[in-house]
Amino acid sequence: MINLTSNQWNLVYNVFSFGLVSMLACTVYTLVSQGRVLAKYRNALVMSSMVTFIAGYHYWRIFNSFSEASEGMAVKVSGDQGAFNEA
Repeated sequence: MINLTSNQWNLVYNVFSFGLVSMLACTVYTLVSQGRVLAKYRNALVMSSMVTFIAGYHYWRIFNSFSEASEGMAVKVSGDQGAFNEA
């Protein structure tokens, strides 16, 4: 088993999150922009939308698997143990 530090775990989490949002944003963009291209290229945009949607779905599954696999892990915090957001 690989032991990740807090920073490494956050990096992996953020990369999966960014990948997921990027894929889904690309799907929405290609679907919305169909009306602005020539008719002969619209099928390519539909196919691109399908590919990025499927990739986004897979990223979502990987993201959830990564998050659920680390739910039971103990968190060790070092440094100042003061209250958070003392405003």
